[in-house]
Amino acid sequence: MRASGALRLDGAQLEGADYSERTFNYISVSNGSRLTKCDFRGIRATDGCLGGGLRPSVYAECVFDGSALEGHGLDPGRATFISCSFLDASLVNLNFMDAEFVDCVFSGRIESVTFSADPWSRDAELGREKNRYQGNDFSTALMRNVSFRGGIDLDMQRFPDTADYFILRDAAAGLDKALRDVERWEDPKDRSMAKARIKAQKFNVQGGQRDLFIHKSLITSKLSPEGAEKLMSIFRDLSAAG
Repeated sequence: MRASGALRLDGAQLEGADYSERTFNYISVSNGSRLTKCDFRGIRATDGCLGGGLRPSVYAECVFDGSALEGHGLDPGRATFISCSFLDASLVNLNFMDAEFVDCVFSGRIESVTFSADPWSRDAELGREKNRYQGNDFSTALMRNVSFRGGIDLDMQRFPDTADYFILRDAAAGLDKALRDVERWEDPKDRSMAKARIKAQKFNVQGGQRDLFIHKSLITSKLSPEGAEKLMSIFRDLSAAG
């Protein structure tokens, strides 16, 4: 691993630059930078901004394989990722609120991450009302506590096909039905906890997300084994019906 104290690119227009296997204590890509076919394989970064300033920065056909982008100090900012690779990467504690992903591929660990089609702020420099999320492949990623918000079309992405994940169609109606079913549970502790888990999912619906991608841990944590299985059965039925 090569050490590098900081990476600062302001309005840069680069193609084929090699930053691989470096650890950055600070990274700043800002003000309309465009990075094409750049190599970020194996980098480590926990502080800075991938799309700083008002003008969005673009990463086109860049490779982040094996990278670790982690920590609350790292802000994705106004970054657009087009046809980028994140194989065996670690994306942790990141909020992609003003970012876009188009035709990107992911594997490895994605944990405590929010993807949003609804920008935090809209202005002339951002130049869009919605963040694009289309053609992305998450099918081999390990995803925990991951939220898709603000109207992301889940049918335009690929997701893991395992029992740990499911997609709840027409989530507003589905969550209301789940609440009605849980209200009939006899165990007061499980009933209360299950209702709290369901209501937490309503936050994304209220933010404009029609369908929800859900990992089972988001709805079963702190329930008894029996309560967890009962709630999963409700959601499996709702998912199958959708």
